[in-house]
Amino acid sequence: RLSKELLQGANSIVFLTGNPGVGKTSLVSALANCREPVIDLRYHAYKPIMPSIKILPIDVGETTKIEVLWGDLLTQLRTIFKGSLAKYRVPIRNDFLTVERLREEVLRLCSILASERKRSTIIAIDGIDHAARAGIDKYTFLSSLIPPEDIPDGIRFLIVGQHPEAYPRYPSWLRIDNPQITKLEIEG
Repeated sequence: RLSKELLQGANSIVFLTGNPGVGKTSLVSALANCREPVIDLRYHAYKPIMPSIKILPIDVGETTKIEVLWGDLLTQLRTIFKGSLAKYRVPIRNDFLTVERLREEVLRLCSILASERKRSTIIAIDGIDHAARAGIDKYTFLSSLIPPEDIPDGIRFLIVGQHPEAYPRYPSWLRIDNPQITKLEIEG
């Protein structure tokens, strides 16, 4: 159902939500790692728990910064456009770009990718609740997420996080009932 919604649904944002540990990230991984991946770009707003890690990582850190989110997505696009970097004027380095320019370049290149593939480019941002817990006085990437009415044609976002009622720092357009956002909940 999620795959169909991302590829053929009416809305440019799908919000996948559920309780902690219910399998949201596992579902995103399945869609990103299948033979014909549904997800083109993927960002983790947290450091995944690994068997080698002795203590849980805190939510404050690099992964919640605006420039890290958009810079990481641009880096992934460089890999996708390998061999065509000059043709599409892909910036070679992130450190010379402003945050606004990083985001503009990601959207521009995702539109080109969608046009070439003749299907929407799907961007997954997983774990936004981690950014929301990063602290009230912290500047996180949440403020840079694009509202549904401003997303260019051919680009779709899969935003993944815990229930919005618990996180007043989520963007307001994500917390309200918004007909431009498809909300799917994993229960378990």
